[in-house]
Amino acid sequence: MSTPGTTPAPRHDDEVTVMNYDPTYGSTGTYGSAGTSGSKRLLRSEDRWLGGVAGGVADYFDIDPLLVRVLFIASCLLPGPQVLLYLILWFVMPDGRA
Repeated sequence: MSTPGTTPAPRHDDEVTVMNYDPTYGSTGTYGSAGTSGSKRLLRSEDRWLGGVAGGVADYFDIDPLLVRVLFIASCLLPGPQVLLYLILWFVMPDGRA
């Protein structure tokens, strides 16, 4: 209820407002592809320094490829099979240029 001369408070329980909504942003994470593709694929990138693995992982998670490369280099300072994992991904991931 409101008193005469005042506006009632807006109700928020029956409406949903989406800030910065872009209907052209598709489910695959690319603009202009709404409804054209069902799923995102992990592909080697055209933005490659060696095999395109870091660029492909960055494209898949929508982050900067330089960040993935720096994290990979930093992880090589720790014990583990990082180089082997990179080589396996290089072999297994399909090429995005094809």
